[in-house]
Amino acid sequence: MEVPGAGRDMKALETIRVAAQEEAQSISVNAGAAAAKEDEALFEREIRKTLLGRLKLVINVFVGIFCIAILFRSWHFLAPEAWAFLSEKQISLIDTILTSGFFVLLGGIAKDTIINVLPKKRG
Repeated sequence: MEVPGAGRDMKALETIRVAAQEEAQSISVNAGAAAAKEDEALFEREIRKTLLGRLKLVINVFVGIFCIAILFRSWHFLAPEAWAFLSEKQISLIDTILTSGFFVLLGGIAKDTIINVLPKKRG
């Protein structure tokens, strides 16, 4: 014996089941896309962290060389001539390196000031 309206209820249940499956599939796809974006962001952060570490190493090496150049120049300026171990040409080269290094440092500070500090004061 058939229950009146049972066929209609079964169709409604089937429609709800299909809609639920489509929704679950949509959520799954969206979750996969979100996970892919998160993985990409994590990868970019790791690359930036690695590059920043290498940049810091390069900067530290150049700062070390700069300090050694200052030390050598100071030694030849303050010590007696008998204790000098560099020629005038080598001392002149050290002076050139120190002067150019100073102006590069000054330019970097000026650039940083112009880019970061001045716009903040205007706003």
